[in-house]
Amino acid sequence: MAFEELGIHIGKDVQLVSLSNADSPILFGRTRNMTLLEMNSADLIRSMFTLLESLMNGEQPHEDSIYIQPRLRME
Repeated sequence: MAFEELGIHIGKDVQLVSLSNADSPILFGRTRNMTLLEMNSADLIRSMFTLLESLMNGEQPHEDSIYIQPRLRME
């Protein structure tokens, strides 16, 4: 991580909040002292395909936007 290369310590020198995909390995081992808002990729994909299927069937979306609840994780 760039902060490590610069000698900056998360949780000591800076506080960090990140949006991440739940169970994604991209931040594996680097989330200590971070606050994460995790999105469930399966929920996002399910919502996208539900909307796509409705549009392909000539239907109008029921809502202007779909809210997918993120999970707050503090380490």
